[in-house]
Amino acid sequence: MNNSERLLKYLKSRKSATSAQIYAATGIWRVSSAVLYARNKVKIITTMIETKNRHGETVRVASYSLK
Repeated sequence: MNNSERLLKYLKSRKSATSAQIYAATGIWRVSSAVLYARNKVKIITTMIETKNRHGETVRVASYSLK
């Protein structure tokens, strides 16, 4: 199973996920690359969300979901 297949399997089991969540669950280091290749097979929606980092600062991260 390659990274894009592993990513699709994970996203099918969840409503949405950030890169950090995907990395923790699947071990895919370059999530954006896996998303790029997976987009050849299915529609993946990227939404930017705001969250706090470990220093308490507000940051924006990508959240991925299947259409």
